[in-house]
Amino acid sequence: MGNNRKNRTLLLLNTLPWVFLWLSSWAWAGNLFVIDSSDGSVQEFNESTGALVGPFGETTAQLNTPVDLVFNPVNGNLFVADAGDNDVKEFDGDTGLFLGSFGETSANVGSPVSLAFNPSNGKLFVSDGTNNDIRVFNGSTGLFEGTFGPTGDVGILDSPGPITFNGSGNLFAAEFTNGDIREFDGSSGAFLGVFNNTAANLTTIEYLAFSSSNVLFVADPGNSDVRNFNSATETFIGSFGDTAANQTTPVAITFGLSSENLFVADSNGSIADVREYDISTGALVGSFGQTAANLTTPVALGFKPNVSASLSPQSRVVSPYWQSDAVAYTFLAISHSSLAGMSSEIGVFLDAVLDTTGESYGRAEFTVSAKTTQKIFIVASNDSLFIPENFSDSIIVAGSEEPSFGQLFINHLATEPDVEAGGLNAVGRGFPDVTLLNYWGVVVVRDNSTGFAMEFIIESPE
Repeated sequence: MGNNRKNRTLLLLNTLPWVFLWLSSWAWAGNLFVIDSSDGSVQEFNESTGALVGPFGETTAQLNTPVDLVFNPVNGNLFVADAGDNDVKEFDGDTGLFLGSFGETSANVGSPVSLAFNPSNGKLFVSDGTNNDIRVFNGSTGLFEGTFGPTGDVGILDSPGPITFNGSGNLFAAEFTNGDIREFDGSSGAFLGVFNNTAANLTTIEYLAFSSSNVLFVADPGNSDVRNFNSATETFIGSFGDTAANQTTPVAITFGLSSENLFVADSNGSIADVREYDISTGALVGSFGQTAANLTTPVALGFKPNVSASLSPQSRVVSPYWQSDAVAYTFLAISHSSLAGMSSEIGVFLDAVLDTTGESYGRAEFTVSAKTTQKIFIVASNDSLFIPENFSDSIIVAGSEEPSFGQLFINHLATEPDVEAGGLNAVGRGFPDVTLLNYWGVVVVRDNSTGFAMEFIIESPE
């Protein structure tokens, strides 16, 4: 598709609420973060050396009973499930500044157990031990979107535990009552059944994670090891490498950013640390850095993601010019035509970049569903003639009061837009690729009641 220039027709069908989005900081690939329940802190360790960086930002002061953590794959902010306050708390991924209880989680979560971001649309999923279901929140605004699929139905997920997504975008959830793992279509929420051989080969399910080769790894403190399963055949592979010989109470697992080695947190008092294993051989590499000397009761862990890499996939959509000042604003519409090959939900990350400095004027994250259109306005924050209440079905990117102009970059929320979402028979099967969407836009000049159309170009990497 290269540099094809495309002007698209406008359909006004979408019903998402408007939100203001302001300039935010950017987070880069980074260090290992570990929740230590002994003091309710999140401890940070250097990614390469394992040296202790220290308690992260304001986490110690703001957390009551942290039980799980996850990084927003779009902006790199840290999200922590707090079972003591029954909410999800957000921290700036760079500074650790406390940003507050995330959206409507406090009002709609009974007891958070586990967190995961849907890689296809950027929504936050919360395993809720009180309501016995999985709850979905808009990943940008925190608005509560409801119970995911039939997870709240009796007999489907009576006692939900840890959750994660596989490479195809399906959700996997541990079910404590039956001691097994259950699979749901990541788009429709349809229950796909019990993942075979998990109940017979697991004693205690504490943490789930998929490797890049789509192998399911499970931390099983009941068996004092980490177990893995072939996700294609649903067969039990076995106890992973040297974990049985070197773990006592494995409670959390994650994969490294560069080597993809397996990192295992063990909460046993005598060996409380994070241990690293070679992903190819399963051999113990050793206790990671200074974790043994600085952790008492680790319960969850994760590496800060490379946000720039996740937002720089194979291609993106670019518009060469937008404008926002006292006499002009920018309007655009992004439509989902629901053609073959398109995922039923496509996550979009929009960034209005200033020509003068190269910095962001404003950003927005949203999902465009099949047969709908998302409307976006880019306006100055002091534009007194623009009344947000008149555009309640639109997203409003409000930036500096100064006259501004620049380029518009539209990236994928999906980390792998070239990988088809869903299984062979999944509802919403297709690619979560923003280049498949339709675009139309105009810069409106109020003084003479005119304007000019925007161009939208599919930009491929070098």
